[in-house]
Amino acid sequence: ENILPAVTPAFVLSKKGKQVKSSTKKSDAPPADHKPKHAVWTDKDDEILVNTLLAQCKEGVQTSKVAFRDPAFQAAAEALKKSHLSNGGALKSLKSCKTCYNTVCSFFLISENH
Repeated sequence: ENILPAVTPAFVLSKKGKQVKSSTKKSDAPPADHKPKHAVWTDKDDEILVNTLLAQCKEGVQTSKVAFRDPAFQAAAEALKKSHLSNGGALKSLKSCKTCYNTVCSFFLISENH
């Protein structure tokens, strides 16, 4: 049975028997200064988003029963500003809150009788 070494050697033998530097594969891990591109949403984040939007109804930032103006989504982003620290992913923004809402709004019925 052939078992590969756990560590890749720095040098390998070429076909002609000479030592040559081995090509090392770059790590799949992101660099330390890497910033995620997309927000990661949990059920708790969805709940905070919907509850914040429902609270914004009293502020008059809806355009219809299920559509909200930007200040409502900005309030949601503010309510979620630290969620990325525990969830991973990017900081939740006004745009990511809108995108998530468009996904989850079909699961929630927002009535006029909040």
